[in-house]
Amino acid sequence: MGRYFQAITVIDAARRRQEYQEKKVRAKKMIALLRIRLTMRERNYLTASVLISPSQSPWSVMFARQDDSAFMVTVSLPVREYVLLAAFARHYEVKSGPGKRGRPPRLQNKNNVLACLLHFYTAAVEAKTLCELFGVSPATLSRVLKNAEKALGYALREVPAARISWPLFCEQKRWAASVTLKEPLIRGCFCVADGKNYAVRAPTASDLQNAYFNGWLHAVKGPGTTAK
Repeated sequence: MGRYFQAITVIDAARRRQEYQEKKVRAKKMIALLRIRLTMRERNYLTASVLISPSQSPWSVMFARQDDSAFMVTVSLPVREYVLLAAFARHYEVKSGPGKRGRPPRLQNKNNVLACLLHFYTAAVEAKTLCELFGVSPATLSRVLKNAEKALGYALREVPAARISWPLFCEQKRWAASVTLKEPLIRGCFCVADGKNYAVRAPTASDLQNAYFNGWLHAVKGPGTTAK
């Protein structure tokens, strides 16, 4: 029996050595393939020549229909409120175009620029998807979004309905009555502030604790909802 187990041990050791050698060979082949791949310099781009014309983009068709439901789904605003942002056109500058020197911009229609920015804010889409929807290259998209954000910030200051203000007492009562009408058990509540974290217990070294356990936020803070 002793010789039998000894033979089994030798065979098993030989098998393991063979498997180890095979793994080394596969690893070397993989490394060689990766080195070959790294030597191949290849860059892929989205260019304007392969994209749809902005004048024929899906948004241009949708804007022409003026459908509230479609506007809510895409830019989270109905048509009437979207038109209120017309002040955006006064602050977004198109530096070149018909009658101006230089190469005309890809997005000459400021309506498309505003829609692109609102898509970026309200929809979970990648940059390449916005490029496909509005017919602009990634570099142009980045530049347009940067300038459009500044213009929208200035435009919102001119729209009274865009300002944030605390409701009057009569408005609070009216809103609270509407809430009670829908939820009879809730009385005197006219708004809800969600996403507030209240400190429960703070660690002495938060960075060290976070390095050991990535869920420390929920251990030292309790999420709560504030109702007014």
